Amino acid sequence: MTSPRESFNYAARALIIAKKQKDLEQEAESYLNLGIALRYLGENQAALDTLYKTIGFINNLKDKKLVAQLLNVIGIVHYQLGHDSLSMEAYNKSLKIRSDINDMEGVAAILNNLGNLFNGMGNFDKALEYYFKCLKYDEALKNVKGQSATNNNIGMVYQNLKDYNKALYYYNKAESLAVANQETGKIASILNNIGATYLSQEKYDEAISFTKKSNRYFKMLGENLQMQRNYTNLGLIYEYKNNFDSSIYYHKIALQLAYGLSNPSLIAGAHINMSRLYLKLNQYSKALAELKKADLLIKKSENLYIQSRLLLGFANVYSTMGNYHKAFDYLADHLALRDSLYNLEKAQKVAQVEAQYESEIKAQRIASLQLDQKIKGIQIEKSNAKVNNLLILIGIISLLIGLVIWLYIIKFKTSRKLSIQNRQIHEQNSMLNEANQELSQINSQLALSQQQLHAANQTKDKLFGIIAHDMKSPIDHLRTMVFLLRHSKNTNNLASLGNNFTELDNSIQAVNELLNNLINWAQVQRDQIRYEESRFDLSEVIVDTTTLFEYLLKEKNITIKKNSHSPFEVVSDRNMVEFIVRNLLSNAIKFSNSDASISIQLVGSNHQFSIAITDRGIGMSQQTVNLLFTATQVRKKGTHNEKGAGLALQICQEFAKQIGGTIKVESQENKGSIFTLSVEKKEETA
Repeated sequence: MTSPRESFNYAARALIIAKKQKDLEQEAESYLNLGIALRYLGENQAALDTLYKTIGFINNLKDKKLVAQLLNVIGIVHYQLGHDSLSMEAYNKSLKIRSDINDMEGVAAILNNLGNLFNGMGNFDKALEYYFKCLKYDEALKNVKGQSATNNNIGMVYQNLKDYNKALYYYNKAESLAVANQETGKIASILNNIGATYLSQEKYDEAISFTKKSNRYFKMLGENLQMQRNYTNLGLIYEYKNNFDSSIYYHKIALQLAYGLSNPSLIAGAHINMSRLYLKLNQYSKALAELKKADLLIKKSENLYIQSRLLLGFANVYSTMGNYHKAFDYLADHLALRDSLYNLEKAQKVAQVEAQYESEIKAQRIASLQLDQKIKGIQIEKSNAKVNNLLILIGIISLLIGLVIWLYIIKFKTSRKLSIQNRQIHEQNSMLNEANQELSQINSQLALSQQQLHAANQTKDKLFGIIAHDMKSPIDHLRTMVFLLRHSKNTNNLASLGNNFTELDNSIQAVNELLNNLINWAQVQRDQIRYEESRFDLSEVIVDTTTLFEYLLKEKNITIKKNSHSPFEVVSDRNMVEFIVRNLLSNAIKFSNSDASISIQLVGSNHQFSIAITDRGIGMSQQTVNLLFTATQVRKKGTHNEKGAGLALQICQEFAKQIGGTIKVESQENKGSIFTLSVEKKEETA
């Protein structure tokens, strides 16, 4: 088998020979092979420049099948570079030629490429239209290999559309055809796709079974990179099932394969996965050790996404271990790196737009040169015609009638050529208008991205303002206490120092609550907290939460009144509901006066239920209520000067959306507040 580099060298030699012999067909074929070799070497722009060298004489080629091949490869390279409109234009031209010469295999290949193009653009209906056309040609040609590939492509489109039953139907057809044709690599890929489909349906046992089958084929082929990814997927699936022993087992195998591949990013990612599992098992030292191993490797990698995961991993571990200072430092670095990743992605999009613009300008210049050449040819023809006319007029008068007829024919042909050229110019102008419209749409998208980045930076600035404000006071208290302890020389000073312990304890609890909310906020922003449905007793959640605040309730002499003490079973995400109830009850206690009461009303059952927490405290104005769930920070001290950052209510609102619910607030100043969480059955996302 010839490598791409060897193919390039052979094609370059063939091109030199073809130019010496002035053989246009061989020259075009050499440019075609050079372009294909450069594409496989990853040099897509160089491949496109090479292929475009045939534009000047492509219309003079006699081998129309070769012309169709050139246009097809030009379309593929444009697709790789993200030039969707130019790719589609090249494909359509190639498709027309292959249809004209009745090249059925070539037509099938172009239809498949058009399906890939529309699938990449997210136009799944068009993608299916072309894939099904391609499938008809494959079946007519009895092309089993092509049928297998096309059925697999159709399955991927239906998987993107989340129509998992249809996706599995076409994947199974593709697998049967691949098995019949003994395509080991194709079988492995299709089984992997089937496993991914079952994982999307949260059918974990089926996902595990097909992923393991896929791995057996990849092992036969020696595809260690694919095996490493599959073992990582198996570890994640077992983690979703809460089977942490099996998850650790497969992540360890993935780690060994990553070391064998000598890929620092893969190795670091495997260590980060192991750390997350050890953290869930409360094995903090092991979790920290895995992250430190990843930290040593990440210096050899330029993968910013892996670095971001590592920083968030350190933040989670140190927070759980109670080292909030380090947790905060790593979280701040993680947020800064996440912003850098966003800026890098935006810069790449800008570069892609500029590359597409340069390519389109190049195509226009080539078309302009073609037009100039044709006009010069017409001028030469006219000059020759005039000379011939003079010679005929001087030499032979008897041929006057024939000469007039001949001149008329020349004029007719010239007019016809000019008409064709005008039509081509009109088509080129239409293509240019379409390209300009597409560029305008991309510019609009970039402007929207800049607005989103500006909003994200504003949120970050507000977040650091909250941290600076709410952590300064307790840290100053702590420094004061340490100073007094170090310099106390008599028991009287120690006794007076004891009076400040309660306030210091409250301050440290506020810092702890702030850091926990920051961790939750970061995870919500990265969609790392997933909705996990279960049946649980809501009365039990109320009892556990009330017990958590028993000290505060006694301190303020506040009583809790519930309308139900019997089991109250509901179906939702218990962790998210607990978080919301805990924070709403905390706020009710915070803003209640001493010797007051708080009532908790539970209504409904199963998927539809509501929790209303009513206090008779200091309440709020309607203006303050309107600002609670917005980006504007609302700060209000409790009746005993309790403090809060305001992040918890925003996280509560986000969790309420994820479980299919809403939070309604009713409040009057000096009369109290009612916070009501109402939950409907969570709808499946399309």
